[in-house]
Amino acid sequence: METKHRFLILNPAEDNLEEIISKANAQHKKNGPFEAVILLGDVVTEASKLSASAPDVPIYFSYGTKKCTSIAGTEKGNNVIEVSDRLFFFDSYFHIEELPCGITLGFISGEELDDEKLQKIKEAFQDKKIDILVTYKWPRTIARQQKLLLVESKAVDSIVEASKPRYHFAVGTDKGRFFECKPFGWEGNNITRFISLGKQNTDNKWFYAFAMPAVANKADQVDTIENPFLLKDIPPSNAPKEVSATNKRSLEDTNTAQENTVKKVKVVPPDKCFFCLSNPNVEIHMVISIGKTSYMTIAKGPLSRPSSGLTFSGHILIIPIEHLPTLRSKYSKIEDSEVFDEMSKYESAVARMFSEMSDLRMITFEVNRESNVHHHIQMVPVHKSALSSFPKALEEKVQANNEIFTKNHKLEFKKYTDRNAPEIIDITNNHDFILFTIHMDDKREYWIAKIHDKSKTIDLQFPRRVLSIVLRSPKRIHWEKCQQTRFREIQECEEFQKVYRDYDFTEKS
Repeated sequence: METKHRFLILNPAEDNLEEIISKANAQHKKNGPFEAVILLGDVVTEASKLSASAPDVPIYFSYGTKKCTSIAGTEKGNNVIEVSDRLFFFDSYFHIEELPCGITLGFISGEELDDEKLQKIKEAFQDKKIDILVTYKWPRTIARQQKLLLVESKAVDSIVEASKPRYHFAVGTDKGRFFECKPFGWEGNNITRFISLGKQNTDNKWFYAFAMPAVANKADQVDTIENPFLLKDIPPSNAPKEVSATNKRSLEDTNTAQENTVKKVKVVPPDKCFFCLSNPNVEIHMVISIGKTSYMTIAKGPLSRPSSGLTFSGHILIIPIEHLPTLRSKYSKIEDSEVFDEMSKYESAVARMFSEMSDLRMITFEVNRESNVHHHIQMVPVHKSALSSFPKALEEKVQANNEIFTKNHKLEFKKYTDRNAPEIIDITNNHDFILFTIHMDDKREYWIAKIHDKSKTIDLQFPRRVLSIVLRSPKRIHWEKCQQTRFREIQECEEFQKVYRDYDFTEKS
């Protein structure tokens, strides 16, 4: 008879170890015996009072994003702590453990992995027989197929590809999410099963028991799907359908005040907002990078075109993940907020990238209003020789706005060289405004106009009008006339990602 090893996987609530040991013991007697019980996510915190109880079955756990330094026990070497008999904690961002039955476990924490750490993991896991892989985050490939961008880690993809585990368990976020992917095969006929668990005390399934043959099944013995890791350069079949120009425009129309009459602001919920990652129709193929509080995407209908030897336009948007019309709608001083800090990091990283790799320099702009749907800033590359034309272009468009389009809010821009100037701090924290940031080689210039009358019309295309002069592209003012095919958007996003990889702080921090 074929030998099978039984395992129980749990995603427990934090600081609940005594109850979990009791439940594991009960399941071991009722549905076991199990070779081991594996705990996912953050099991204990610094405030935990660890149980001294000894489980009836070996229990193994590590940590997710909250490393606990107060766990005491018998140190067994190789970052293994035996908290009590048969209760083992792996005190490292990665660990490989071979069980007495011959099954090998691999653990990866949820902490951010720099290049050095990731390389160590890949070297340790490369061609290693990993039967059960435990990670905190989902692999990006599967997350994007399921349109769940906040659970992903690109680093996990490379670990999965290196180890090709038989079973892969994850949680994705602190709350977890239950999902079971159908088995998929690799070259060499090996198969992988990916399972994500919800958290204890939620509506999601938080436990999973299974029997693993001592000898792995082959792909030709199991009903498998195509391997998503081998198909990740192809848009997934269940990706969001392309949004029509009319529907996509509806979001910006709620931000546009070019009409002659003042209308009641339309409230757009997150699941209808095209800048919210929770919207099932979000165009994930355009997303370049996702941080903790914000993300970056290529522009829909870019103002700029490929130049200076680059194969992509370079026009990008930086967007907070939370559905906020403006940062000051939540923060009393936006400069002290985590989301402002991370968006600024994106802005600096992109500016540095273009400065180091080309003759292009970035201009950032934002139209910041309490009546906006979802806050964002935009960045457009401009040849450094054209930066000197910006003041004149701005003056020209301000004059047209104030003297020709008399129903528009009058604009008056002031220049500063310090983002922390008291006048800028006051405006950005207390008023609507339009802001340009000019990224030069050795300094930045800030051109800001305060909007003091909210009943007046604001031309939301004003920044594009100004920069269309600087770029000498007068026909590219309106984004809908600059739209690209979905294929080209995917291509442009991937080309940007290749160049941006070395500057992406979200992959290194």
